[in-house]
Amino acid sequence: MKKNLLLFGISLPLLFLALFENTCYGQHEMINILKKADVLDGAIPQPFFKIPELEAKDGLLEVHLYVGEKVYNFNGDSIKMRTYTYEHLGETYSGNTGPNGVIGPWAPTFRIGKNDRLTVIIHNELPDSSERNYLCSIKKEFTKKMNSESLSKKFKLIIQDASIVKVGTDTPDTLIKTGNLEGAYIETIVKDSSWIIHGRVPCPCPPGEKGSCTKVYIDYLVFLEYNFGTKTNALRIYQDMTHDDGDEHNHNIPHGFSRTNLHMHGFHVSPFQDDIFRNVDPTYSSYYTYDLEDHTSGTMWYHPHIHGSTSIQVASGMSGAVIIKDEFGPEDEALKQASLPAHERLMIFNQIRYDTIIGETPDFNTLERSGDPKGTTINGVAVPMMIIRPGEVQRWRLVHSGFRSTLGLQFPKEATVYQIAVDGILFEKPRLIETLHMAPGNRSDILIQFPANFKSKGLAVESITYLPVCEYFETDPQCVADPANSKEEDIMQIIVAGKSMNMEMLDSTTILPDNNHETITYDELVNQKEPRLTQFNIGDNEDSTATIFTVNGAEYDGSKIPDVLVVGDAEQWKITSETAGHPYHIHVNPFQVRTYDGIKVDPPMWKDVVYVDPTHPAIIYARYVKYWGDFVLHCHILAHEDEGMMQRVRIVRPKGEPND
Repeated sequence: MKKNLLLFGISLPLLFLALFENTCYGQHEMINILKKADVLDGAIPQPFFKIPELEAKDGLLEVHLYVGEKVYNFNGDSIKMRTYTYEHLGETYSGNTGPNGVIGPWAPTFRIGKNDRLTVIIHNELPDSSERNYLCSIKKEFTKKMNSESLSKKFKLIIQDASIVKVGTDTPDTLIKTGNLEGAYIETIVKDSSWIIHGRVPCPCPPGEKGSCTKVYIDYLVFLEYNFGTKTNALRIYQDMTHDDGDEHNHNIPHGFSRTNLHMHGFHVSPFQDDIFRNVDPTYSSYYTYDLEDHTSGTMWYHPHIHGSTSIQVASGMSGAVIIKDEFGPEDEALKQASLPAHERLMIFNQIRYDTIIGETPDFNTLERSGDPKGTTINGVAVPMMIIRPGEVQRWRLVHSGFRSTLGLQFPKEATVYQIAVDGILFEKPRLIETLHMAPGNRSDILIQFPANFKSKGLAVESITYLPVCEYFETDPQCVADPANSKEEDIMQIIVAGKSMNMEMLDSTTILPDNNHETITYDELVNQKEPRLTQFNIGDNEDSTATIFTVNGAEYDGSKIPDVLVVGDAEQWKITSETAGHPYHIHVNPFQVRTYDGIKVDPPMWKDVVYVDPTHPAIIYARYVKYWGDFVLHCHILAHEDEGMMQRVRIVRPKGEPND
């Protein structure tokens, strides 16, 4: 049955969208991520929430992270989300408690030293669900009619009642067409509880062929389940994604939404420790141990990295921050003061997406369907209220853990803002900025100060359009805020109040603490004449029946390793995109951005995520330090990674040394 569908080169989730749009999925709409990070409509500003923090003791931090489903109040909606909770030294944590109950399933922050050991034990308590895609809901009253064994007119009414927001519009439309159910019948599995609709749908015609095409059989699974959006029971229709005859699942079709694992984004550790190829299935647990050795201090983060379901888990809020503690010298007193707990603010930016009808995100179809709410939150709060005293210098550690959209911020004109680090790596000197631009996966550390004796309750940090050149060329005219013509959405409110302080602010001449990374010179490159290439693309497969997501023309295949690197080498890479914008990320070793859009970046910027599109290529230098093993590079639009925009990479020891 399903095997026949794959012979036509189209996957079941893509087939659903093709049927629903009455068009070939090969005409996939390109998603523009170059826009402002949308703020939830009607969001009421709330106090800033500080995420609980766990700190290493005597060089060790051990935490039990539980992955499960919980119900939260989110912007007035009751929703069920995949989430982290934790247990550490007998203390438990399950979310951000607000006036309306628990409103955010955000994970704890880990604060560790640069030579500490971090051990995280993942316990997967997600339901062991079968491979299926959610399609729509129908009324509970139809349960008795579903027990009928014949397809009568009443059954057609059942199908016509099955409505869903149509892809790309806000107009409800019928999902399962009655014309596609010719010869279908209902099988009752458990009376008044679960059924299978044995139907059939048309396969796409091969290019150049006309006329009616053969219909193949497909099962629709129907379950009576609780609806977290309406707080009632409803019948939900799913599409079966399993395969008969032992046919292996296409791993670049998003799937396995109850499996998980763990990735420490920004860690320079062995890929044998940061093992993203490991699966932690429901009811199972797994240890992850990370041994840091003279690690760079800075702002890192963690999230699931299970191929097929990374995006749906991160879009549910499964992410947390890791702070590797600074080591300050006598000359760093001003930065040390701004980094004290009284003045430091950690902010995790998330983009939450869920179906308002059912109150959850059961699968990739729901995640990708436009029309569902997408809102940017900070530590689980939409539009937090930030309080800062006049003359106070605060250090903001910003983590963009959103699963898709870019992020642009514009600061109030009254504020002095210096950027001091990107992706957990300090600059040599601070950069004076008026706007800040981040792609998914990026982190940025800034210092912010308002004048002494200045007070205001009406200031805001605004969400603006992301401009990639502004990450590197802050003096470019388009990167300078224009207060007269800049009003967008308030993503934060700022209240400047309280007794004035007289804290010292850094400036563009301040020498920041050593970031432990030596600049990579052209002379040490082993591939001076020919850079390695990474090119992202979204296109059609060979017979134009499905959209594919590729790196250098190939979908992800874990058995193939196109790039084999050598410990100790330094190389240059050219990162490009044929279609749309993509944030490039590679594990284990950070890199230096040397040119962006053909313009020299001076000084070179250390990063682990760089955004590219057809008009903004990048040349980067990378040095492979100490560790060998297998890991990945991929697009950090996590939906694209789940759909195949990823490549396996291997680092080996130099010739003559063992690579066990």
